[in-house]
Amino acid sequence: MVCLLRAKSFNEKREFYKSDDYISVLISHQLNSFLSILHKSFVLGFDDFNPMLPAGIYEYIVARTRFIDDLFATLPPETTHVFILGAGYDSRAFRFQAQLKHCLVYECDHPDMQASKRHLLEKSDIDYPPNASFVPLDFSDGSFAKWIQHLDLSSKDRCFFLLEGLLMYLAPPQVDHIFNAIGQLKAGQCRVFFDYAYAALTREESGGYHEAQCIAEVKTVGEPWKFGIEQGALAEFLQTYRLTVLEELTSREIERSKFTDENGKCHGAVMDSMAWVLAEGIKRT
Repeated sequence: MVCLLRAKSFNEKREFYKSDDYISVLISHQLNSFLSILHKSFVLGFDDFNPMLPAGIYEYIVARTRFIDDLFATLPPETTHVFILGAGYDSRAFRFQAQLKHCLVYECDHPDMQASKRHLLEKSDIDYPPNASFVPLDFSDGSFAKWIQHLDLSSKDRCFFLLEGLLMYLAPPQVDHIFNAIGQLKAGQCRVFFDYAYAALTREESGGYHEAQCIAEVKTVGEPWKFGIEQGALAEFLQTYRLTVLEELTSREIERSKFTDENGKCHGAVMDSMAWVLAEGIKRT
């Protein structure tokens, strides 16, 4: 679904909905499962009415894609390692290879997902750059911490972690495992982007803009949301893992930042109870 929405966004004529993930267009042509075909017929064909997509989700994913693309385009030149966790069909290792040429890039995801992605990339004649590696990991079995510890990072290294659309699908112990591993790294600088849902939404206690439809949709496809952070508790959550907030955008702030023109008119509504975060590791003394 995310790949198809990125493909739709690439072909957008509307200014605030346009993004640049042209690889998603190539991959989407190869998606031929029954569910993919159903989604494709609606996602790629309609602007306003989409019976298979809760309102506000498309806007959220478009805005998130554009924001993260900007992070990659302006990645500090001293960055040495980039980790894309739950990469799915993410294509930034390819699209931003000029900016990432001095980095080691690791795409970490389930082996089945990576096998599917590599197959589709091959069919689309897309060759990933040599500094990008596929790391088959199952985030449910604790293997991420063991793997990253073997990299033996030092204070000379500068790391960036991307956890896009990942945390809400993991159980709390799995989220704790990932952030513990990141917080214990000995890298000189560590920055993390992630997005999250408010915990009330995962408990189905919130009734904001099309939230109930979103929760029902993810359950329907067998991927219920399991993890959230209590509203207002982000700083406390991060402190546990020696991280601090650099930037946080809530749903309304995303709308103002990504869909509001110079006259104050908002051109897109994002579903409620979602936020994204850029965080940084607290230096050890």
